[in-house]
Amino acid sequence: MKRMITIAEAATTLAGTPQSILCLDTCEFLDVVRGFEEDENHQSALFHRLVDPMVSDPTKFQPVITDLVLHEWGQNLEVVRDRASAHLLETSRRITRVVSSCGHVDIKATGPATDFASLPVVQGLIDLAERLMDRAMVLETDEGCIQRALSRVMDRRRPSHKGQIKDSIHLEHYLEFSRQLSQTGFSEPILFVSGNKADFWDGPPQLHRDLRDEFAAAGLQFFGKLEAALGRLGI
Repeated sequence: MKRMITIAEAATTLAGTPQSILCLDTCEFLDVVRGFEEDENHQSALFHRLVDPMVSDPTKFQPVITDLVLHEWGQNLEVVRDRASAHLLETSRRITRVVSSCGHVDIKATGPATDFASLPVVQGLIDLAERLMDRAMVLETDEGCIQRALSRVMDRRRPSHKGQIKDSIHLEHYLEFSRQLSQTGFSEPILFVSGNKADFWDGPPQLHRDLRDEFAAAGLQFFGKLEAALGRLGI
């Protein structure tokens, strides 16, 4: 089981290091696999760009996740895997039907026949997401952050303005982490990425105006798209 550390321990460990910090919510990891089902591999390409620099230069940046990210990943992985595998199987069947139909009209299908359903691509995507997760520093659950997340739910404040709490749990941990790390004199960028348009965005992929002051006070920078965050990291 991956070791978790307190927010204070994480801030102390990273203080004075030349690393940028990348905080991610669960959907960024799940979308690596879900994108395959949607015939879209942009997220997996971005994760590939992230993992390579970590292997060649582990000091390039430090990913940080909450304990809740690991919990949600475990909760959703089986469903995500099954849906992606079903998509791969149907894709393989469609290709087989196309090749068969070509024979019916005397068209020679080019290229060797491939059993795409047997390719371990779905597991490969899962492994790619978990490679980044394995390199991440995991913040253990902080009771103060949980209480502040509950206050957002009760007050109907973003990102819990619709009554859901998980995004607020992520956010409160990252805000507190960023506050404590910034107080050490840490000067590298601390980024938080979330593609959750309904709760974090304000029209285009920018932080909603209701949250801007909180992010600025904590020294946390928001990115609605992972690609933009990679650009900020120089990756």
